[in-house]
Amino acid sequence: MFYLERPKRPPSKNYLKDPTRDRRTPIDVETSIKYLNSEAFKETYQNYKVWEVFRRNFRGQYSPVVPRLSCLDEGFVKTSNPCPICRDRYLVLHYTNLQLLAHFISPQTGYVYPNSILCLCAEQYEKLCVAITLAKNHGLIDFEVPIRNYDYFYYYKDKLPKNFQC
Repeated sequence: MFYLERPKRPPSKNYLKDPTRDRRTPIDVETSIKYLNSEAFKETYQNYKVWEVFRRNFRGQYSPVVPRLSCLDEGFVKTSNPCPICRDRYLVLHYTNLQLLAHFISPQTGYVYPNSILCLCAEQYEKLCVAITLAKNHGLIDFEVPIRNYDYFYYYKDKLPKNFQC
């Protein structure tokens, strides 16, 4: 026997009509740097880092382990609670925007904070890691090279003296 089922309705995309959620027009890096130095930025974030005042809404007691893939759909913010970078259209992740990148680097260790602390979507976290790596490669961010301990006996067996000890 076959039962008739109602056709499933596609999910609504009401957010496509809201102009405040539109992120299709790109903001250049110079405008983003000016925004970081403006009074509007200082009034919004005060002395906090960009990600410190953000709290992602989730169901249940524990935060989800896997971040959402993206906050944007067809250039519009699709969630009611986007990540800190997608929420503010003037925050542009670029390797020359050092003032913004400094928000995501630990001052004690020099490493990027993990995404479990930052709560960025996966797309923006990947862009963040790429921008920080590019800034390090261009010499814009100082970092320490890890010390490597080599066993020279392994490489120079023939050239080392007989009584040499590693």
